Amino acid sequence: MLIELILVISIIFVSLIICARLWALLREFFHRNYSFFEIVFVLVYFLEQAVFILISYFYSPKNPLWIGMFALIVITTVSIEKVLMDSRNRRISKLLLKKSSLFDISISEKDKILLEYNKIKKEYEALLKVNEELIRDLIRFDERLKKKR
Repeated sequence: MLIELILVISIIFVSLIICARLWALLREFFHRNYSFFEIVFVLVYFLEQAVFILISYFYSPKNPLWIGMFALIVITTVSIEKVLMDSRNRRISKLLLKKSSLFDISISEKDKILLEYNKIKKEYEALLKVNEELIRDLIRFDERLKKKR
């Protein structure tokens, strides 16, 4: 029994170390496959309850022990799901904040571009007027030259 307990604790410890190393990848995987994990957690809750019912039916003399273990397992499962959901919610909040920030920047840049466009448009219109005046002057000059010949 002691060896089994040490083995279980060792497996949990190694699993936690692996999860810590791969947490960013796991978080990204969870974020992309949210609905899959919803279904997985529903199935995990179902399996936990089915196992509890079977164990309590076949091992009724030790029911208080099994009830306690079941409660610990369910609370742990709910806690893991909550951590994953909180991580997902924080990620969504960060993405929304980034989107909002980028939107504000794009509005600001749009306003700058619009101001620059209006400035260039005024300069263009002024150049058009100057060009029209030069063309008129050129036409007048050509007419004078023709008259003198």
